[in-house]
Amino acid sequence: MKHNKLICLLLSALCLLACVPTPDEPIVVGKDQTEMLETASKPITGDDAALSLAERLGVPERYTYAYQKGTLTIDADAEIVVPDGELPIVRVFPKDFDQATVTRLWNVLVGDVPMQVVSYEPTKADIAEEIEAMLDALEADEPGAFGFETNEELE
Repeated sequence: MKHNKLICLLLSALCLLACVPTPDEPIVVGKDQTEMLETASKPITGDDAALSLAERLGVPERYTYAYQKGTLTIDADAEIVVPDGELPIVRVFPKDFDQATVTRLWNVLVGDVPMQVVSYEPTKADIAEEIEAMLDALEADEPGAFGFETNEELE
């Protein structure tokens, strides 16, 4: 019964989500590249001419970030280096690679180093432990234990 409610809810949500046509506004369709390139290539004058690029853009000297959730910890503390002087403007176009090019790139970048394939084959004990943890979560009625708001949706 609860599965039917969930399926009906998902189908209703899909019906309500409609595709809208792409707007004709330049921010979506594409910017005027010629104007953008001309603006970027103009020399800097006035008070900004004495400032470095990092100062003009307001770039901080360091980037710091800290995140922790459970056993995952991410700490970043890096110096930000902005080159002085002019920055080149480059146009990049997508290109399909043929197998010969991919092979040459592979040989240059990787060479004879064997590719490491990591595979995980759970043992019966691993599977039994996962099942036991799931059963414990069901018994404790932990919300979100299996990706649902409540465990009743599983029944």
